[in-house]
Amino acid sequence: VLLKSLGETALVEVAQQLLNGEVEEETRDFILKCSLCGLCNEICPEGLDIMGLVKEARNLFVRDGMTDPEIYRFLWVDHDWNVITMYRTMYQLDQRYEGMLKERCDTLFFPGCMLLNKGPALIDAAVEWLEKQGDEIGLLLLCCGKPLVDMGLKERGEAYTEKVWRRIKASGASRLVTACP
Repeated sequence: VLLKSLGETALVEVAQQLLNGEVEEETRDFILKCSLCGLCNEICPEGLDIMGLVKEARNLFVRDGMTDPEIYRFLWVDHDWNVITMYRTMYQLDQRYEGMLKERCDTLFFPGCMLLNKGPALIDAAVEWLEKQGDEIGLLLLCCGKPLVDMGLKERGEAYTEKVWRRIKASGASRLVTACP
């Protein structure tokens, strides 16, 4: 809805506000509340990367102290307590899949936070199907780190993602199956 009200001319104004460092409250609100679903990029007749603009704006906001990243604290997947660890605890996923949380495997199933948040039934179905394929299946119940980048914490997100990649590589898996976008 806000995108339609913005229009192409308004997007240029948003970019100018960001460049000038004089962001209006409505623009700031749009940038901080955007879900980054990507629909704006899909429907933009000019092919503009609006989602990319929002991500860069969030990084500027954090860098320049225009927003406090604490507002996204529940998504800080690089900390012990976050929405993913809370979900894993609530549904006892570490205990449920204890036998699959191995260090080495043929196929590593990495559902990512998107599938983790949809419920254990989907993970169960995917695990069951993967086991029928005959490989030794391992499971990695982490987030990829993208939420950190999307909230404007690019360096932290990249550092966290590097740790995840090290875990994936250490598994020795020849195949990675993921639902993470």
